[in-house]
Amino acid sequence: MKRSFTIIELLLYMGLFSILITIISGLFFSILQLRLEAETVSSVQQDSNFIIGRLKYDLNGATGVTSPASPGQTASVLTFVKSATTYTYTLSGTDLLLAVSGQPPVSLNGYNTQVLAFNVTRLGNPGGFPYLNISFTLSGKSVFINQQPETKIFTTGISLR
Repeated sequence: MKRSFTIIELLLYMGLFSILITIISGLFFSILQLRLEAETVSSVQQDSNFIIGRLKYDLNGATGVTSPASPGQTASVLTFVKSATTYTYTLSGTDLLLAVSGQPPVSLNGYNTQVLAFNVTRLGNPGGFPYLNISFTLSGKSVFINQQPETKIFTTGISLR
């Protein structure tokens, strides 16, 4: 006697298999979405740490701030002189650029983040050491399902001495 599957058994197995595949694929896509979110949040945080660190490093030992020129002024460009070299931070599209005199500008944010705003407010007393309040908005380029992209506003204060 031959043992074989009936059509009902085959349909039952196919139905159970399709339910199992649906559950596994949903789980797989959820894991991919969480990975994308984690990478985007990490990129925004890493770029912000790099930009703030670079600003502090470059401003350490600066002899003068050209833009913003006077206390109370806010500008979207930061220009200062350090060791007879002019440094200029400016926003071009969605890239924060650093131009050092005589060299082509370089982008300070990564390929998967964009800078949406960059503002520098000069504080302090006239004739005294400038204190700069720097704020910028960083956003990830990846958009999550049913959500907005990861966007954060960063503010730091740096004093010249």
